Amino acid sequence: MINIYNAKGITVGFRKRPFLFSAIVGQEKLKTAYLANIVNPGIGGLLISGPKGTGKSTVVHSITTVLPDYDAVEDCDFNCDPDRPDRFCTLCHERSDD
Repeated sequence: MINIYNAKGITVGFRKRPFLFSAIVGQEKLKTAYLANIVNPGIGGLLISGPKGTGKSTVVHSITTVLPDYDAVEDCDFNCDPDRPDRFCTLCHERSDD
């Protein structure tokens, strides 16, 4: 689960995790490539294509189930950590000063 906070550190909600990544059957090359991109972002991304119904979106959404839970500032494109205001993006700094 991902806890969502506003810029002042107040909990405003959470996001539930989707279908389990480990429960996906098949698509071994896609799953391996996706995990490699998480471990080494220098790979530069992943282009997923294929016919409708082959599980492309399911794999993409399920990847969050292998990542650790974390806290994030609400509506922040960079998922700023509410416990680290010294590392806020410009927008979060502006909102926290209000």
